Amino acid sequence: MIQSDPLNCLTHVASAVLLFYEGRFEAALDAGRVAYELDPEGIFSRGWYVMPLIWNRRFEEAWDVLDRWRDAMPGHAWLLAVTSVLHAIQGKKAESKALLTEQLLALMWNDTVAIWAMADLYALNGETEEALKWLEHGLDIGCINYPFLSQFDPFLESLRGEERFKKLMDRVKYEWEHFEE
Repeated sequence: MIQSDPLNCLTHVASAVLLFYEGRFEAALDAGRVAYELDPEGIFSRGWYVMPLIWNRRFEEAWDVLDRWRDAMPGHAWLLAVTSVLHAIQGKKAESKALLTEQLLALMWNDTVAIWAMADLYALNGETEEALKWLEHGLDIGCINYPFLSQFDPFLESLRGEERFKKLMDRVKYEWEHFEE
């Protein structure tokens, strides 16, 4: 796609998404940066640039992108969710939870990207039961990327020793291995 349409930011977004879910966060950052440079006002280019920034622990750059995003679209759901996750990563539990309105949580509940991000947020805040609830619901709606959930996502590390998480990963692995288009 990139070879046939290199100036379309969405081709670079798609590349960033694929690389991100393969746990290749640095390569995802490169693709996300290109997408963002092509369309700095786009929701997808913003989101798929800022997430690899965060997962590569480039927090200052992530805050810069989030601040510009907030200026343009202050109440955007993805902006609020990603900001909440970044606060949680930085140990700011109160700030991360302050953005979680009932309306935002309802939107995130059925968003297949947001499901694992919300699980990350709760895991980082030490709320194991809530994190597992989001992961279980994620499996129910098709979030079955076993390698990402079981090993690549560093922010789920606190859950990996939990018996309930292990059982959930058994289910995810089964779904992953038996997926049919």
